[in-house]
Parts: sequence; structure tokens; C-alpha cells
Amino acid sequence: MWKIKDEELRKAVSCFFTDEKIDEFYRQQSKDGSGYVRFHKWFSGSEDVTFELRLDRFELAYDPNGWNPYPSVIPPSEGDWFVQHKDGEFSVKEFHASYGPEGCEKWWEGPTAVCYTVVAFRALPEKYVE
Repeated sequence: MWKIKDEELRKAVSCFFTDEKIDEFYRQQSKDGSGYVRFHKWFSGSEDVTFELRLDRFELAYDPNGWNPYPSVIPPSEGDWFVQHKDGEFSVKEFHASYGPEGCEKWWEGPTAVCYTVVAFRALPEKYVE
């Protein structure tokens, strides 16, 4: 789901439009070449409200119940994730993030060649308990 990056701006737009509607408008208008997404709502009488936001004001949000395209979306936490590779194969990979003076470094555990092939990830299901 596409969402507005800036929390204050998101709250203002959300007074008039649901998260689902924001995502719908983004998906409909992001490829029209304008570089903007326009939100428009008419009220009874002659009142209306319009927001026009640049495409760079949006980000793809993590979906806890589905596939997330990597690296467009980064895992929200370290640990094991179910991943799909470029060749269509699936595996479980451990995701890491380290923070230091140089910034943040994020990577998948394993051989470098294999880690660069991750195209999507999702949460692992709960373990089976008898």
C-alpha cells in the first residue's frame, strides 16, 4: 500500500481520505506523467478541498500479510524472513541492520551472490504447536 511519507501531511490528508483511497489515487495517477497525485473531494454546496502532492512524497508501506518488493520496502526488523529470489525460488533468509557513524547498513545473511537475488519478502507464519 502506498502512503504519504510525512506524518503531519498524512494526518492532514487523512482527515478527508482513507488510507485505501490514498493508495488508490496513487496507483491511478502515478504513471500518468504529471509527477503529481491530486486528491479532490466535493462537499454539499460549492465547497471542495484539493491536495496535490509530488510522487516523491509517497512510499510503499510494509504489508505484514503479503509480499513486499525488495528493496523498495525494507524489512521492519532484523530476523528470519521468507524470501523469493529472482529465479522464482524460495528460501528463509536472515535480515540484519547495523547502525554506526557511517550510517545504516542493511543486508541479507548468506553468500553475497545469493543475497543480491532477493526480490521480495514476507513474514514467516507462526510455528505449529500441538
